Amino acid sequence: MTHRLPLLFAALAAPALAQDAFEIQVYNSETAAPLQVGAETHLNHYFSGSTTTGGVEAPTSHVTHLTIEPHVGLARWCEAGMYISTAIRPEGQFDYAGIKLRFKARWPEKLGGVLGLALNQELSATPAKYEEDEFGWELRPIIDVDWKRLYVSVNPIVEIPLAGEYAGQPEFEPGVKAAVRVLPFLQVGVEYLSALGPIAHPAPLAQQSHRLFGALDFDWRWGRQLFELNVGVGYDFTAQEKWVGKLIFAVDLEPERAPTASP
Repeated sequence: MTHRLPLLFAALAAPALAQDAFEIQVYNSETAAPLQVGAETHLNHYFSGSTTTGGVEAPTSHVTHLTIEPHVGLARWCEAGMYISTAIRPEGQFDYAGIKLRFKARWPEKLGGVLGLALNQELSATPAKYEEDEFGWELRPIIDVDWKRLYVSVNPIVEIPLAGEYAGQPEFEPGVKAAVRVLPFLQVGVEYLSALGPIAHPAPLAQQSHRLFGALDFDWRWGRQLFELNVGVGYDFTAQEKWVGKLIFAVDLEPERAPTASP
């Protein structure tokens, strides 16, 4: 029994796990068309969160995160993008909070016209104040179904720390979204995002993150411009970051079509 005590105390001392604090999103399988450019703005606010430093990471209560993500379509089946993240602390301090490079590839056609398959990869470099491991690699398989008014997406995310105490140990962070289109421009749905800890030995439930959002998705077109807006409020059932609000605004500019030759 005594040889198990160090492991028990280590587990109790471990900080609670958390899903990505800057990009609260379940991905779809779509990619931008070749040369199509666009950008997303991610804005979220922690109405309640940690008030004391866990390890080297800063408290999260009443912190606002702002992330800008430009992207470009490379081919009809893939795109590339990057994230630049910032944080506004309750006292008004503005922090740089990291950068990510992203590449997303998809199966060229939807299977049966409804099933999409894609894989998104991200490399991140984040100040220890906002991510104790600092460097990471994310593998995000994407499986989604768009059938009539129903949309469902599953993201079985694998996060691999590239530095720190747990470097090289894959962690599991699954996400799921389900929505129903109630108007031509509006979907109503729920999003579930979680962090379960290392795949080899999941964390105890009290140290995991299980966050559920109610969300609205708006989409509309104006000429060559495509607009999307996602807004939601979520509650975490296990982590300290209980209530969080999020907004994602995206705009894409379709490339001009080449003029057709006259007969």
